[in-house]
Amino acid sequence: ATFLLALVTFYRTGPQQARRLALRALKWTERVGDSYFQVQSLRTLAQCDLATGASQLAETRLRQALAIAEESGGWLVVEICRYLVEALLDLGRVQEAGQLAAYARSVVPPEADYANAAALLAEAMVTARGTDPASAWKGFVDAIDIMESQQLWLDLGEARMLQAHALARDRQFEEARDALERARALFARLDANAQVEAADRALARMSLEVTGPA
Repeated sequence: ATFLLALVTFYRTGPQQARRLALRALKWTERVGDSYFQVQSLRTLAQCDLATGASQLAETRLRQALAIAEESGGWLVVEICRYLVEALLDLGRVQEAGQLAAYARSVVPPEADYANAAALLAEAMVTARGTDPASAWKGFVDAIDIMESQQLWLDLGEARMLQAHALARDRQFEEARDALERARALFARLDANAQVEAADRALARMSLEVTGPA
């Protein structure tokens, strides 16, 4: 229950309180040996780290989670890889991120739509950092289509945010703004206030980058 509260808190009020709850949940799950929720508590902590720019700490947590998740396999391995790819890219380690994205693709379970979408997202994030970022857009679109069809609304919002950041990096500002506004509207509908604020900050940064300081 505390793990779930941490996850809800992350989206409702942001990473600070969510981190405290997730650390408490992690301590309990380690004590009782519940690896399933241990992995997800580590994932939630890594989300908090990524949201606050602590990508190195996020990597440490996610590698620990990956080692545990690999013992049983399944969709959770792919999800952890997707967040670990994001952390590695934040740290500028594109080659490692590409290798991990390829690994994620290789372990997608048959007929696992969510895992397939997570693998597509990981691949698209890496491709967007390469010499031909335009080839990444289909990966983002395909991942978003799966998440939308499965009504995975929070994942969909996060995917649109990642798509927007990649588009902005390629200076496709109009398309990036559209993706951010779609993500913001979705998060607002879900009362994910912390993500609404993150989208607003991203939109403000983008406007400044396009127009320059006043």
